[in-house]
Amino acid sequence: MARTPAHRLAYRVHFAAIGWADRHGHAGFAPGRLAALLGKEGKPLSEQSTRNAVARAKELDLVSPRWALTLDPGHTRHWILRI
Repeated sequence: MARTPAHRLAYRVHFAAIGWADRHGHAGFAPGRLAALLGKEGKPLSEQSTRNAVARAKELDLVSPRWALTLDPGHTRHWILRI
């Protein structure tokens, strides 16, 4: 359902968090992975659209407000969502 463009983006973020969560409720996404999951027709979402979708999911309490966008030492962006 996270890949289904018919659903609103905030709910797709929620579905992705559930679908990729580990046993602690954390869903980690490698650089570009969440944007690729949320994109359509093979085109990933832009970074800004991905950030907006996660922010909206947070506002709707679909993911924990403690979600994070982390940077590793090489400044690679990783999303970590908590459900």
